[in-house]
Amino acid sequence: YCLVLVNGLSYYEEASDPLIVKTSKGLVRGITLTAATGKQVDTFLGIPYAKPPVREYRFRHPKPIDRWEGVFNATKLPNSCVQTLDEFFGDFRGSTMWNANTKLDEDCLKLNIWVPKPRPKDAAVLLWIYGGGFATGTSTLEIYDGKILAQAILQSGGPTCPWAMVDREEAKMRGLRLAEAAGCPHDPENLDATMECLRKKDAKELVEKEVFNGVVDFMFVPIMDGAFFDETPQQSLLTKNFKKTKIMTGCNLEEGFYFLVYYLPSLLNASTEDVYVSREDFVRTIRDINPYVSKIGQDAIIFEYTDWVNVEDKIKNRDAIDKAVGDFAFSCHAIEIAYRYALSGQDVYSYYFTHRSSVSPWPQWMGVLHADEINFIFGEPLDPRFGYNAAEIELSKRMMRYWANFAKT
Repeated sequence: YCLVLVNGLSYYEEASDPLIVKTSKGLVRGITLTAATGKQVDTFLGIPYAKPPVREYRFRHPKPIDRWEGVFNATKLPNSCVQTLDEFFGDFRGSTMWNANTKLDEDCLKLNIWVPKPRPKDAAVLLWIYGGGFATGTSTLEIYDGKILAQAILQSGGPTCPWAMVDREEAKMRGLRLAEAAGCPHDPENLDATMECLRKKDAKELVEKEVFNGVVDFMFVPIMDGAFFDETPQQSLLTKNFKKTKIMTGCNLEEGFYFLVYYLPSLLNASTEDVYVSREDFVRTIRDINPYVSKIGQDAIIFEYTDWVNVEDKIKNRDAIDKAVGDFAFSCHAIEIAYRYALSGQDVYSYYFTHRSSVSPWPQWMGVLHADEINFIFGEPLDPRFGYNAAEIELSKRMMRYWANFAKT
């Protein structure tokens, strides 16, 4: 997930109704809502930005949306894209808070826009691209409600993360594995038959056939298509072939545990406060989660993440597993991007989020998890329903101010 700075927002109000806005595709009607802070925000929900990727448009490049007649009613939350819901821990708020909360449908390419009142002219715009590994997630979650932030950035990794992009050949192989699982033709020499079959399948069935093999692993991610991406992000960084701009990037204290409790529930049990890992289990786990790494490589990882002063310390061994996974999947890549941008002479801002929320539903030993900063960036502590303390309210205000100042300058 990331925040992207957009240079400005242009709109044209209809004189008779300030909540009807003229866009390049037609008129849009919004609604005025009141944030937990008591301030009002003009809100426009579910505005389409591309044609629905259904039927013949499924598994194709997106198509521009056609102009519409009349006034588009942008007062209700849109559909969420088809995805599986997290039921691993039952009705546990720490996991279900990320589940889609609106109807699941392929017609889900929609934008939600929040504008402060009174409306500013030529305002900086923050574009939030929600997370979920390109497999889950939705813009409709309560945590992403932009009402408070509207009154008032690469996060946890970046495009060089090992799971974030694959080449065309790997993408094709993954697609053929899905086709086989869904009962479709899967001959690599006859992809037309494969695609014809997949386009006729129920979207929910396809999602349920996806396979995830690693700790932080997602089946379908962006690819080098030769049009939007013509080289890997790693190559772009090395050759300085990227947009020259200032960036903000960062990560959290414990990036790996959120994924590990799903992958290793018997060793790292999220339902208990007493989790300890022996030296033997630490070594075995590092080898198990790196099956495609040579033994020499596995030994190097074990050496790097061992606390040689406290080799048998079961807490340090537990936390070392988190660091090994979090560094590989997120943190090292956030640092690499910051380093490469700085080398090119760009202004780079970094953060390291280390505050554990007082209302976190996860056990204390899991610390500050992947995505824990989102609550503070979107101003959730300012909503008294959630029960944050006074210090956290101030922290949230400060973070929103920092992010907003970054966007404005």
